[in-house]
Amino acid sequence: MRNLLEFLTRFGTFFIFILLEALSFFLIVRFDDDKNRSFLSSASAIAGYTLKQYDAIVDFFNAPREMALLQQENKQLREQLSSAYYSFSAPVDTVVEWVRRPDSVYSKAIRQDSLALRDTSLRQVYTFIPANIISSTVTLRHNTLTIDKGSLQGVAPRMGVIGPTGVVGVVRSVSEHYAAVLSVLHADVAISASIKGKGYFGSLVWRGSNPRLMYLDAVPNHSEIVKGDTVVTSGFSGVFPAGILVGVVEYAKRNPSTNFQDIQVRLAADLSKVGHVYVVQHQWREELNQLDKQVKSR
Repeated sequence: MRNLLEFLTRFGTFFIFILLEALSFFLIVRFDDDKNRSFLSSASAIAGYTLKQYDAIVDFFNAPREMALLQQENKQLREQLSSAYYSFSAPVDTVVEWVRRPDSVYSKAIRQDSLALRDTSLRQVYTFIPANIISSTVTLRHNTLTIDKGSLQGVAPRMGVIGPTGVVGVVRSVSEHYAAVLSVLHADVAISASIKGKGYFGSLVWRGSNPRLMYLDAVPNHSEIVKGDTVVTSGFSGVFPAGILVGVVEYAKRNPSTNFQDIQVRLAADLSKVGHVYVVQHQWREELNQLDKQVKSR
């Protein structure tokens, strides 16, 4: 009690001053309309700013969880694309169609130049594993990256890796929880790619200069390739589904000395900024590997 009295004796004047200031402020705001409106406006602005900062802090701490949810959603959407399925349908000629001319009592049989599907069954071939990049390089001749998914999550060597906007690389080796990936910006990596809508295909290679530019080799001179054409994965190797975006043609020039065009491709994905990726699982990869071994052993 004595200590409380000493405290009030020492600081009582200060607390009385604060109390009178608060009372004065309340009376001014309460009975002066202009001051009341100014106070409410300022209070609303301060409250709004505070809530905005609070939401930003909450969003920052929730970002990993939200990103995981978005990756899972994107995984499911990618697995619904037609390129992720194998169709067992067999195209066959349509039946003969009978038509009657308006000025004749006779009918005439005409075979249409169309196809019908004998079977419409589909089977899931490609599935996707969401992952995060934990380290990467883009300025070397042999660039690599490391992701936070490994054999325990189903990742295996030779699986493709794609990002939100395009191809990223190919898995080289795995541990239980991590995987080492050869970036497309690696001198030893060649991606089978094609020109969308034109059918021409070749090997996409990195020549160790600009990390946004690659080259599409083995496209013949007679092909009509122009700047702005879209380059996508061909799907031939089984590493990537067909139709995954790679980039756009920066320039294309015929080379008479090689009979193949010099085609420069600007990558859709900026690999220096990619942080979240998907590992492509081919459900029949082992069957393809066994077939490759049989062909090479002959």
